[in-house]
Amino acid sequence: MSKKILCLLIAATVLTSAAVGVAQKTAARGKGGKKTPQVFLKTKAGYSRGWVQKERGKEVFIDAEGKSTPLGKNDQTIPMARMRKEFEQYQRSMSLQDLKDLEKYGKTLAWAKEHSYYEGVENCAERMIKLNPANPDPSAEESLKWARDQLAALKSGPAAEAVSSWTQEDIQKVRFALFPVEGPTTGLMATIKPEVIKQFFDAAKEQGKYATPESQKDFARKPNPEKVQIIKRMTGNQFQPGINLSKDPTAIIEFKRAVQPLLARCCAAAACHGGSEAQGQFKLDPRSTPQAMYANFYALDIQRSIKGSLVNHEKPDQSPLLSFMLPADQVTEKTAHPNEISPPIRSKKEARYQAILIWIKSLPKQPINELIEGATTTQPANQAETSASDATDTGKKE
Repeated sequence: MSKKILCLLIAATVLTSAAVGVAQKTAARGKGGKKTPQVFLKTKAGYSRGWVQKERGKEVFIDAEGKSTPLGKNDQTIPMARMRKEFEQYQRSMSLQDLKDLEKYGKTLAWAKEHSYYEGVENCAERMIKLNPANPDPSAEESLKWARDQLAALKSGPAAEAVSSWTQEDIQKVRFALFPVEGPTTGLMATIKPEVIKQFFDAAKEQGKYATPESQKDFARKPNPEKVQIIKRMTGNQFQPGINLSKDPTAIIEFKRAVQPLLARCCAAAACHGGSEAQGQFKLDPRSTPQAMYANFYALDIQRSIKGSLVNHEKPDQSPLLSFMLPADQVTEKTAHPNEISPPIRSKKEARYQAILIWIKSLPKQPINELIEGATTTQPANQAETSASDATDTGKKE
């Protein structure tokens, strides 16, 4: 990529981020800068949750994903306090004094879910799990995760869609970039479009490989993951769009386990890198959707701060990401977080610290954006190279 094109991409991304940031702040706050309260919208289709704003003199409803819908004459908005009372009344009607009544909790959970009252879903699901912690109800665990994802999205304010608008194609770029070109492929799964095989043989012939029917038949007999290794080893990212990988790479699995939970509790909180006002700066998504996971992984791996790249691929133990998560008295002034924060980890001896360090050590020697380059004509959604090139502060207080 030429420097001229890179500069144009950076400039365009900065302008776009600034515009989105202004739009988010406008949506999140009403006249006089006051924060717009959340409401529940009741329509013929059911209940949803978000904010009511005025656009060109007309009231519109904006959900947590940023979708704007004009309010109809028969649409009804319900304040948060009223929905809370309705939930409490329903609880009383179910006579939930018996804390061991799993069926009643299940019905109350269903009511809360139907009304988009995520706090009620979370409360009931937690109680259902506590009734039998050794063998918890799978539906309760699933509902608990769903409710927490919805609440995390709402904390970011309207237009949270701008945080993780990654597509499945973006995810495939990262999976392919992290796919090993050597070693065992146990547990890996891949599908390859038929035309890719033919095109690969044509490209391989130029390297003096797979030029005979016998060698091509030998290639065809290999498991798909091994074929992907050979294709990637010989042609790089050339055929990435025609290859689908259905399993997360080890680096992503470890990221989900060791890093994302900490991000959701601190760094991606509304008051820090997950809030609407952080748009245009370093942005993280507190949700646990695949799109959010991959977007966060990509953002952390390429982000530069005034202390250097968050992830130090050459010297993992010197990564600012690690020191930023420690108290000020555990690090030097040079390696401390640029802002005063409440660190999630107390010392380097903690298992969580060691898990993040192990994750960083498992990463390739190059940042993910360098590994993706050439896979397609664009970078993953909303994560252009501005983040990697702009050596700025990492954002607001956590």
